[in-house]
Order: sequence, then C-alpha cells, then structure tokens
Amino acid sequence: MIPLTDLSLQWPEIVRFRSRVEERFRPPPPDCILLLPCSRRKPYSASRSHRLFSRVTSGPRRRMRIQEIVVTSPLGAVPRQLEAVPPARNYDIPVTGIWSEEELEVVSASLARVISNCSEGQVPVLAHVTGGYREACRRAEERLGWGFEYTSPESPTSDASLKSLDQALSRIEGEGRRTSQIEQVREVLAYQYGREAADRMTAQPASVKRERGYRRIVSEGKDVARENPSTGLFTPEEEGARVLSELGLYCVDVDFDLKTKILYSPGVVSADHSIRPGDEVVVRRGGRPVGEGTAVLCGREMERSGRGRAVVLRRIFQAL
Repeated sequence: MIPLTDLSLQWPEIVRFRSRVEERFRPPPPDCILLLPCSRRKPYSASRSHRLFSRVTSGPRRRMRIQEIVVTSPLGAVPRQLEAVPPARNYDIPVTGIWSEEELEVVSASLARVISNCSEGQVPVLAHVTGGYREACRRAEERLGWGFEYTSPESPTSDASLKSLDQALSRIEGEGRRTSQIEQVREVLAYQYGREAADRMTAQPASVKRERGYRRIVSEGKDVARENPSTGLFTPEEEGARVLSELGLYCVDVDFDLKTKILYSPGVVSADHSIRPGDEVVVRRGGRPVGEGTAVLCGREMERSGRGRAVVLRRIFQAL
C-alpha cells in the first residue's frame, strides 16, 4: 500500500484502522507513554532507528510499563502492540518532510484519542520526535490539555537525543513490571474481535507459547488462537472459536455439514455484519462452531449474494 496524497487519509482501510484503534485499544495503565516517529522498514521494531530506541527503553534496569505509540501518516497513532497488523505492517509513503494541514489535523486527533484511552488519569508523555511529527504531537497536546516532554533536541537517533530520552525515562517512577506477552496479544485480539472477546480469550490461566516463529495462546491445555506470521493477526482455534460463537462475533451461520474447505454464498444462512473481507471468522451450525477461515466477502454480501465464495476455510472442527 503506497499512500501518495491527502486522499489516502480517507481510504476505507485507513479509516477502518484508525477507528478500530481508537475504539478498541485499551492497554493496562502505563507508567509513561512514549511517542516515536515511524520508519520506512516494517514492522517498525525491525528498523535501525527503532532498535536504537529499544536499547534505551528495554535495558535491564528499566523496570517500568512503557506504552510506545508510533506517530505516522496516514494511519495516525500506531501502538507498538499493533505494528505487525495490516495496514501498519505493509504501507509505504514518500517522505518529503512536509506535512499538510489535513495530515496534521487527522494525525493529531487520532493521537489524542489513543493517548487518552491509555489511562484514566494523566500520565507522563515523552515525545521523541522532530519536524512534522513534533507539530502533530504539539496539536495532540493542546487537544488533551496535557504537558508533553520533548526529548529529541536534534535527530531522534543522535547520541544527544538518545541520552536525553534515557534521562527522561530515568526520572519517571515505574511499578517495577513490564508489559507481559499475554497483555500484548490481548490488544491484537481486541483490534480483531473487540474487547469482550479479547478479554475472554486471554483470561487467566491463559498463556502465550512461541513455536517456530509464531505465537500460540493456550488455556488449561486447550488451544485458543494461533498467530498467522504473514498477517500478524490471530486465527481462532477450537477454544477461541467457542468464545466467538457464544458472543456471536465474526460468525457465519450455515445449516448443513461442512464437507469441503470452500463455503459458497448460497450456503450462508446469516453472517455478522461487522465482517469484512480478510477477517478471520468462525462458521457455525446450530450455534456450534464447525470451522474457521478467512472471509472473502463482507457479512452483508455473504447473505445477499447468490454465487461465489464467502469463506475459505482453514479448518473443519470435530464435534466440540
């Protein structure tokens, strides 16, 4: 995805990303919020600049909960937990150093909303940015009525700026614990399925296991969801499908036994209208999950269309 003009600020997938983040992102209250510039390489954490930032924020003596938010156009505010999900993982923009008035307004508004959702009260905000990023942060600061501390007197990756950031973080008193893996994946699930589903899918004693380059959520020996490394999103396993089925979220209903891994539109009885193409969905029969896969059409189109594929199934479940 290559956004070239201000019109990209209103692309459906861009607007959908911003609105989902603003509505669904609710991390545990942080000790501080750190605002960082975006990078050309995606995900951001793989870039040289963000690796330098990470050396400052994740040192062994840094025992605190830092909520990192990447400031970027046209996406607005991208929390670190969501940097690997589309479109944050695969967009590119021409870098001119010049921000339009519309960019500044859209990005600052998004940034202010996401920051306010991170904590019920005011917390320290460090803005490690320059140029147009700094102006967007300044406008977000005015919207919130908070006081940001700007830690980048020159290029954010310069020795002087990194030292300034380190000193600013050292002045903040933390609770002594960092964000856990289960808290990180909870925000990805909330982005995908909403807060209630994410909370239930990651409720204790759920834990995160790493296997061959992807993450898996397990609870009491049952598989809940599995990360798709190519998208950064999670696909529901049996237990996760059960949760979504009980909540009626991202579900497609049929009235026959699944025999093949392609579900065509004529076989769809009903579908959640919040489903969009590319979403991971659960197929149900009689209120019971019978499979999971990727939506080809949106929910309304599945119900109305008389032909074509509705869902490409990844798995057909045994009786749950």
